[in-house]
Amino acid sequence: MKYIEKLKRSLFEDGHSDLDLRVQLFGHIYSDLSLSSELDTKDKNLDSYIKKLTLNAHEISDNDIDLLKEDYSEDEIFELTVTGSVAAGLGRVNKAMALLNYFRS
Repeated sequence: MKYIEKLKRSLFEDGHSDLDLRVQLFGHIYSDLSLSSELDTKDKNLDSYIKKLTLNAHEISDNDIDLLKEDYSEDEIFELTVTGSVAAGLGRVNKAMALLNYFRS
């Protein structure tokens, strides 16, 4: 149960990372899964990481995490990762449901 609470805090509550940044990431990823527009978080390492997380998570390497650790704690990286992952997952479900509804019409 403590993991569920940690996930909930990572998304919806003040945590270790900036809540406004998490809200910005969530909205941007959820509405634009292709990330065709730049994230512009003012941190190129974070932008690169979030783009990989959203589009090609299998390409994330230890080096990507090490670059994030220069500016973020492990707790902050966890919260940003959860935010990006949940936003991408929900965005994909939403797009799939829209497609199903389109073909039902």
